[in-house]
Amino acid sequence: MMRDCFNLFSCCIPVKGYLRSALYDLQRKNYLFIPNTLFDILISLSGKTFNQVLQLVDEDEREQTEKYLLYLLENEFVSLVGAKK
Repeated sequence: MMRDCFNLFSCCIPVKGYLRSALYDLQRKNYLFIPNTLFDILISLSGKTFNQVLQLVDEDEREQTEKYLLYLLENEFVSLVGAKK
């Protein structure tokens, strides 16, 4: 899993707000509030592997970032795609 790249499902749209952001699931007609730091990760690091993302975030944010990404995976906001060789 850690070598697979993560991507947002096409029906999940991140929207950045001033204090926090939201992830809108158009297919399920649902939304999830997320911190702006997670929004930035989803936008700029989509297509990277979990390990690459964790290496690129600050050390003190790694554990929380991993929890966020696993939550998004479990709740089907993101999918895993095999990494290109």
